[in-house]
Amino acid sequence: MKKIFALSLFLFVGILYAQTDKDLAAEFITKEKIEGHIYFLASDELKGRATGSDEIKIASQYIANQLRSYGAKPVPGADGFFQYVPFDVTTAATTREISFNGKKSETAPLPFLGGNMNHSGDIVFVNYGLADDYQGKNVNGKFVVFKSGSETARSPQEMFNLLGDKREIAQQNGAKGAIEMVDINPMIWGFIEHAFGEDRMTLSGDEDEDDGSFGYLWVLDPGNAIAKELEGKRNNKAELKVSGIEKSKIYCRNVVAMIEGTDPKLKNEYIIYGAHYDHVGIGTPDATGDSIYNGARDNAVGTATVLLMAENLAKYPTKRS
Repeated sequence: MKKIFALSLFLFVGILYAQTDKDLAAEFITKEKIEGHIYFLASDELKGRATGSDEIKIASQYIANQLRSYGAKPVPGADGFFQYVPFDVTTAATTREISFNGKKSETAPLPFLGGNMNHSGDIVFVNYGLADDYQGKNVNGKFVVFKSGSETARSPQEMFNLLGDKREIAQQNGAKGAIEMVDINPMIWGFIEHAFGEDRMTLSGDEDEDDGSFGYLWVLDPGNAIAKELEGKRNNKAELKVSGIEKSKIYCRNVVAMIEGTDPKLKNEYIIYGAHYDHVGIGTPDATGDSIYNGARDNAVGTATVLLMAENLAKYPTKRS
């Protein structure tokens, strides 16, 4: 009988605390507040909150002001509620053409490294572009051409993994640039083209420093058809033109705030809640002609969730910060 009473008391207390937590949260988390944040962040006026845009700056200021109004504090080392993040921006080339021995490639070359390029003259075929493939060949000041991957590395991931090594080997041998003939499913090539053939933004320092002096390109070559022709000839030539690439640096803002914990010791430990608040901006119109990618679900919803949590935690802080 005592055991039954103890168990009943435990369950009752557990339910009571759960209800209390829910009631506390309900003071701040309302349908209207959720809608208010989402409708602002995903409004047409913010034009899809593209990273680096003026509209994303407005969104960051809105988020910072909300956090400030809750009583959240700036994090030491930040500039107020902002942490500035440098990005390298590369605009897509407007012209991408290549011909081998007078025959134009049906697929436009895809530049991974380097800026605008203009080459007309000799090229040297070096099999897979690995160290042993350069034996006895003078490639100084010339473009080298090689097959993608290796004898054993045939998957797209393995091809990407070898890219850095092949570039380094080509540069060590004095090559002016490198053209990799990629034997890959055209459907997969479409994804690669989408990822690397359009405007790109990367974290500064996230990639190897590229001063634009060395060009590295991929050319789709199903079945190694072009590569086999080049392999069978001694004197190969190429006409290459890549133009329209522009590079710049921009600074974007993380929004960072802190609510200090209540426990003298545990407040030196931190729990981090986060969501990304940028989206993709303006793009291809849909069937209705709407070209604004509002980003309500990706991720105004997540941002609104973090804001509501911050408001609740500012009123009822936890032991940890």
